Amino acid sequence: MLDLALTWRRAVILLVAACLSGGCSWFNDDEGIFVNQTDDYISVEEPPPLVVPEDLNSVRVQDAFPVPEIVEQPRPQMFPGRAPRPTAIFANDTREDVRIQRLGDRSWLVVPEPPSVVWPQVKQFLADNGVAIDAELPYLGFLDSQWLEVEDIAYRDVIRERLKNQKMAEGELAGVDRFRIKLEQGLRDRTSEIHVRHQSAQSQPESDRVGFSPARTASDLVTAEQEFLAELGAYVAARVAEQSVSMVAQGISTQTKAIMTRDGQGNPALRLNLDFDRAWATVATALGNAGVEILNQDRNSQRYDASIAQSLITGEEASWYCRFLPCASEGERTVSIALAEDTTAETAEVSNTAASGLDDAYLVSVLDASGDAVDMDYATEVLVLLRDFSG
Repeated sequence: MLDLALTWRRAVILLVAACLSGGCSWFNDDEGIFVNQTDDYISVEEPPPLVVPEDLNSVRVQDAFPVPEIVEQPRPQMFPGRAPRPTAIFANDTREDVRIQRLGDRSWLVVPEPPSVVWPQVKQFLADNGVAIDAELPYLGFLDSQWLEVEDIAYRDVIRERLKNQKMAEGELAGVDRFRIKLEQGLRDRTSEIHVRHQSAQSQPESDRVGFSPARTASDLVTAEQEFLAELGAYVAARVAEQSVSMVAQGISTQTKAIMTRDGQGNPALRLNLDFDRAWATVATALGNAGVEILNQDRNSQRYDASIAQSLITGEEASWYCRFLPCASEGERTVSIALAEDTTAETAEVSNTAASGLDDAYLVSVLDASGDAVDMDYATEVLVLLRDFSG
């Protein structure tokens, strides 16, 4: 009897040892006693549809929660063991000044208000100066003033007076002139950009299409454009016009200039809806604003080599003991910030406009010293850093 009890005890011990040798897989694996279902969503498949006879109504038996079809993409990110990290916030630009930015011969006005608020102010500026609007496309931000004919007299409005002065400086008052305006979403949220181009002609054309590309269109008289921008900027900054919101201009805010996306290989990328000159300058500005050291820059290969401090990415300041001991927040990482034209960019097709203003786009990627893509989490943090400091 004692031997039988001893045998059972040994059997129980061996069974427990077998369970322990397998770890917790009996309880947590997909084939154990207690199945772990935390990552089942990754491989879930839609079951075959229920076959309903033709003489019966199949509406009531439709799946209320169908599994959406997910397009397969390279380097997909899944989080079966942890929640995805929240998007970092690196900059808090609280500037509320209206300013003129320049790039070469190009100038534009930056206003810390959304386009839906700026659009009525631009129209009111023209109205207060007695300049009528010849044509407009508010959902794209295009506006053309009437053709103006100025003479050698004193004008009460600043638009005609400044235009007359600039034309007299050039020694020619003949002909007619107008101003073409393009209002765009800024690089930062809730900001706007105002582009102005001056156009002159010997006589007023019979008809013309609304719209122009700020990157490809130059003013006939650059000083007239600059004077118009200065007066418009002072008008908006002084808040002369009563603040209102244009419902028809709200669509301009959806034309984002900087947006996180993926390239063709599935790597994180920052899409800049800008021409190359502005995209190249925007990356340099973002690196400078973020305090990143630029080691080398090659415009021909469209690449910046930069040294990024780890503390800048983590947001942690080095402690006093980091002077003596190695810290996780210490150290720098050298990466390449590469620009490449986005040939898959969709251009807005509008039948009655010359250009949408979003026909150029460049993808910004983060590469290592060998030219390969860095890990996805780090690349995303660097690109968000560039996006937040680009304004």
